Formats: sequence, C-alpha cells, structure tokens
Amino acid sequence: MDLYMQEVEKRRNTTDALRRVTIRRDAMLRDAMQRYAMCRDTIHRDAMPRDAMRRDAMHWDAMRRDAMRRNTMRQDAIRRGAIGRDAIGRDAMRRDAMRRESMHRNAMLSMQ
Repeated sequence: MDLYMQEVEKRRNTTDALRRVTIRRDAMLRDAMQRYAMCRDTIHRDAMPRDAMRRDAMHWDAMRRDAMRRNTMRQDAIRRGAIGRDAIGRDAMRRDAMRRESMHRNAMLSMQ
C-alpha cells in the first residue's frame, strides 16, 4: 500500500508543477494581451509598436496552446501507464533531438 501512496504523491507533484507552469504562462499571456490592448487603444503616429505587441500576444498564445497540448499528451501517456518519471524525460529528450534535427535540416536547406 505504501508504494501506491508514493506513486499517488509523485503524480500529484507532477500535476502541481504543470499547473504552476500553466498559471505562470497564463499570467504572461495576460500581460501581453494587456500591453496589446493598451497599444491598440492609443493612437500612434506609427504602427510599429502595435505590430510588436500583436506579435508578442500571438507568440504567448501559441506558447500556451503548445503547453496545453504537451500537457494533454503527457496526461494521456500517464493514464495509459506508458510513463514512469524517467520515460517523461526520455520523451522530452527525443522531442528535443527531433526538433534540433529539423532545425538543422531547415538551416541546411535554406543555405543551398
């Protein structure tokens, strides 16, 4: 029974950490949206800062969506039981390697 409680505690810690990350990202997104709103409301002689704000807001939005997708993928894997703590790390490492590889490939293609 003790082992079961340890597993429960481990999962609770993981979800708490994920929730904290999501809350922080939401706060960042809210900041960006507020900056965007302030920028939109004031009439600038040039639209450059406004563009920057919109890019910012879109970037945060994309990051939040990305985080949510990763979170649901991870939760699914945990439910399937495919994931111990180490497997999460392995998944992340493989994802990173694949991303680096594709970035490298794109760089090579753009240089041709």
